[in-house]
Formats: sequence, C-alpha cells, structure tokens
Amino acid sequence: MEYRYWRDKIIKAKVIKIWKNVIYLETKDKRKCYLNINDVSDYHVNLNSMFKINSIKEVIVLTIDRNNDLIVSYKNIHPKEIRNPFVFKLDKNNAKFDALLDFTLKGIRYGK
Repeated sequence: MEYRYWRDKIIKAKVIKIWKNVIYLETKDKRKCYLNINDVSDYHVNLNSMFKINSIKEVIVLTIDRNNDLIVSYKNIHPKEIRNPFVFKLDKNNAKFDALLDFTLKGIRYGK
C-alpha cells in the first residue's frame, strides 16, 4: 500500500549531504531520500553547483528501498536535464519543410 502511495509522487525535499555520486535529501516528515547522479541529468554535471546544502528541491519518487527510504529522480520532472535523442538542423537553402516533416515523423515513431 505504501509503495503505491509514494510511486510517481512529486515531493519537495531538503538537501542534507552531497557525495560524489549521490545526493541525500530529507522530506519535511524526516523521510530519507536518495538521488543518484544518473537521475540528476543526462549531461555531465557538477553536483555541488546544482545542489546546495539545506536547499529545497522538487523530485519525483521512483521507488522505495528495503529500508523504506525513497529513491528519487530530479531529471524526470526537469526536462532541461534530459538529453534530446534527436539532432535537427533546418536546411536554409531548402526550407520547404520536408526535412522538418521527416524529423517530426521520426520523433513520433521513436515515441511508440
């Protein structure tokens, strides 16, 4: 029951500790949260510049571990941190939008 309550819930948590690959956060009701560097961004980031001790961050709950601590993600609700799988440049010489249509159709097929 508790897992279903927390799963995909967006919460606010305070940054408690920043390590090399993990950020430790805490909810208002003192529940521990763990944010792995892979769930911060698809890009190379400096955790100390993105997260400051005692700052409040909005994260989404991915799962609960066996100690009842929350495993969270930052990038899942902050789209700027997710890498775009497509590269597109509009051809300035041939702006008939065929290339844009092709790109859009590839994106639709990718999402299936």
